[in-house]
Amino acid sequence: MAEASVQPSPPGLKRPWLSALIGGLFVASSLEPLGIWPLGIVGISLLIVAMLDARSWHRFVVASCFSLAWIVPGLWWSWHFTAVGAVLLMLVEAAIIALVLAASPHGNSGLWSIPAALVVATGIRDHLPLGGLPIADLAQGQVSGPLLQSARLGTPLLVCALTAIAGAALVAIVQGPRPAGLFAALGLIILVSFSSVAPDGGAPTRSIKVAAVQGGGARGLSALAVDPNTVLAAHLKALSSVHDLAGGLVLLPEDVDATDAGIGGTPAEWQIRQEAQRLHATVLIGVTKEEAGHHFTNAVVGFGPDGQWLGTIVKRHRVPFGEYVPFRKLLSKFVNLDQVPNDATIGKGNGVLPSPAGPIGVSISYEVFYDRLARVEAQHGAQLLSLPTNASSYPSPQIPSLEIAAAQLDAVTAGRDLVQAAPTGYSALITNRGSVLQRSQLGEQAVLTGRLRLRQGETIASVLGAWPFFLLALGLLLLAWLRAKRYS
Repeated sequence: MAEASVQPSPPGLKRPWLSALIGGLFVASSLEPLGIWPLGIVGISLLIVAMLDARSWHRFVVASCFSLAWIVPGLWWSWHFTAVGAVLLMLVEAAIIALVLAASPHGNSGLWSIPAALVVATGIRDHLPLGGLPIADLAQGQVSGPLLQSARLGTPLLVCALTAIAGAALVAIVQGPRPAGLFAALGLIILVSFSSVAPDGGAPTRSIKVAAVQGGGARGLSALAVDPNTVLAAHLKALSSVHDLAGGLVLLPEDVDATDAGIGGTPAEWQIRQEAQRLHATVLIGVTKEEAGHHFTNAVVGFGPDGQWLGTIVKRHRVPFGEYVPFRKLLSKFVNLDQVPNDATIGKGNGVLPSPAGPIGVSISYEVFYDRLARVEAQHGAQLLSLPTNASSYPSPQIPSLEIAAAQLDAVTAGRDLVQAAPTGYSALITNRGSVLQRSQLGEQAVLTGRLRLRQGETIASVLGAWPFFLLALGLLLLAWLRAKRYS
């Protein structure tokens, strides 16, 4: 039996690879700091049009043009550190997307299997290799649009799926209109409407005053050479301007105390204890400490309103080749690893720090891109999320902007308000619905103060997680293959 006829390519589309290339650039433009969210949907539409008629190895060529045009700008921040590493990173991440897209069947089946393939590729990127790299995902390009709220139903992976489905629906409507496209568009409208009333963490139990402290200073690789004592002094100076925070929370950024000995028994510890007592507030501060055996700890230490030590949360998800080197002994025979001489220890537990201000979920820096960590924190009692981070070494606003986008997704997914503090920005206060109440400027010294609400309810996403949607997309992709073979 012959397969049902495929709609012809639009007039003038003589070079499918060019359509895919433009589509990838559109998706990249949906990401922060540009943040033009409709271009993410249009970009996927261009990819689908380009791939509908592509067969054999041409599908991989078209898919590669799309993925490279998306991923190279999306991961451009990596170029500031190492050209060779950046090229390898971009090629690996783009190859994951291109290979999965190329594996989707051609013809009419491709109209809906391509969105499924994008979801599968995103799920793989979120976990592999080396724990995954969910940076520059489709979902991060939708934080300014109506699809953001669907994260509370199915994590950022559902946001990705709906973005891709919206692109397919647009193609179906323009080329038909096809009933399937109209039904898909109607389904999207219904789902987005339901997202706005779905469980969002529940009614607040109470609100507290919070302060996100940003010391300010140089950005770029030159920031790495700044004396740690200067960084700490700048943050203590900014903190001294805070008043009237009784019962609240102060968040200082990641590795504000970066002395080799850590904060215990140091003048810095005494100063932080004094500030906690002065403000009658809980104070969290990022600390890095050298450990035995060429290791170090990246942690957050909490102090109560009485100045007493509350506990320590150690970073659970380390940055490959930034905080540790995989296969160090083997790679050291071929590559100079002096820039990453020590490996970070791995944090254990659920990331929740009990405090007089309430149970606080703590994700550190890079961990913000892993929504599953925020969900674990909420499941284990966190009523407010905190994100101490340090993006000072990035000269452009790209990574700080993407961190804000990921923090918005985490807040919606877990149904919790979130406070973020960074030494040179961005610092922010974000609600459980992803609204950015306040955001600092890059490089400035600032303290963001406001009230955030504590919650203890759940979202659908915090219960289900992302796996049901990944498996559903994988099943749809396999069904599309079976259908394509049946009619071939």
